[in-house]
Amino acid sequence: MRKQFGQAISSFQAIQHMMADCGTAIEASRVGYMRDFPVEKYMRDAKITQIYEGTNQIQRNEIAMMMIKEAASKGKVPVAA
Repeated sequence: MRKQFGQAISSFQAIQHMMADCGTAIEASRVGYMRDFPVEKYMRDAKITQIYEGTNQIQRNEIAMMMIKEAASKGKVPVAA
């Protein structure tokens, strides 16, 4: 089991949220969908766009870094070295 700061990473709330999201998605996908309906193609197209653009966590990192840089340029937040 992977540890960080002397604790199992599964003890961190953010990791637990990601695990819950994955578990929910897995269970929902077991209902499945058939290629007979147009919604199946819409779902595939939506997922590939999400994959192409990067994970939600990477997008959040990028947004946060832009916000930090903007605040730092206005002298509101010290920038970490």
